[in-house]
Amino acid sequence: MNIFNAIVASLVLMAGVNAVPTDQKAAVPVTPVAVAETAKTPAMVETEQVQTPAKPRVIGRIVTVTAYTSEVGQTDSTPCISADGSDICVKYAAGEKICATNDHPMHAKLHIEGYGECTVRDRMNKRYTGTGRVDIYLGRDTPAAFQWGARHVAVSRL
Repeated sequence: MNIFNAIVASLVLMAGVNAVPTDQKAAVPVTPVAVAETAKTPAMVETEQVQTPAKPRVIGRIVTVTAYTSEVGQTDSTPCISADGSDICVKYAAGEKICATNDHPMHAKLHIEGYGECTVRDRMNKRYTGTGRVDIYLGRDTPAAFQWGARHVAVSRL
């Protein structure tokens, strides 16, 4: 009896129906087993694979995460225009979380512990290059930026 027939026989027995041909009953005893315990052909393995959501990839260390707002004193003369040319004031108002860093590619998605997922759309002062530091954008909410402060949390690239 080949693997396919063994699997079919196991399924049939589990369902309570005896569909094994009479000539094979004496030659090969069939013991009911779960399908997961039987050998799988490559075709069966492919059909049973389930795609899981992407897990965050930790960049290897806890980094300093600060916050900034659209104030000229914290940015430049065009506080709503980010390094990628986006109007981050409009994007933030529409619900997008935005962050700045020099250590991840532009438009990368980051997961920041205690904040959530954000998109890299801006850059920081060059003195922060290589530090892993991330700045989260909080629109024009300066009190919220002060409340966030400087936190040392895990940052993962998605």
